[in-house]
Amino acid sequence: MPKQPPLSSALLADTAGLIAAGVDGLHRDLALNVVMQAAQANSSLRQLRDYLEEHPGVFRDPRSDAPLALGRVARILAEAGYDIGQPGCQSADAPSPCLIRCLAGACAVAATNAA
Repeated sequence: MPKQPPLSSALLADTAGLIAAGVDGLHRDLALNVVMQAAQANSSLRQLRDYLEEHPGVFRDPRSDAPLALGRVARILAEAGYDIGQPGCQSADAPSPCLIRCLAGACAVAATNAA
């Protein structure tokens, strides 16, 4: 697997600012640390930033169409004790909240549980 280029510092700062603005009590420096853990490549970081710009209230009103990096951010923040919503799952068979993105209407968790 080829080595990923370093994450863009401007993209990191923008995304951390959006996350800090959306989560009560979250300092921008901690948001930056969370983003660096959650976004593994510039492409996922860009998807996360774009999604947060389009859906600034996603931490208060979770959506199931969120990018995978947002699920990782939500998990990290929830484990750190922040009171946030977590991206939900569209499948009635999946546990709620489900941090795995549903693709084309098929839930990865529900499929795993059915196997």
